[in-house]
Amino acid sequence: MTDKPYFEETRESSIRGWILGLMMKGAGWAAALVFGVIGVLVALRLFARLLPENPNAALDSLQGGADLLSRLV
Repeated sequence: MTDKPYFEETRESSIRGWILGLMMKGAGWAAALVFGVIGVLVALRLFARLLPENPNAALDSLQGGADLLSRLV
């Protein structure tokens, strides 16, 4: 057969494994960063849907409440 040991870990294979591990760790951090940014953008988009289209409408309703409160007191 052959004299090459396929099941023994050599220095070259351990270095390749170490490099692969570091690349996978970096890919994991990059994926976490990308999905984190996407999550923040989606959260901002959902929060923006809760706000009124006309920002002055909220101020008008606050002014109306202040008028009502001044009449009651």
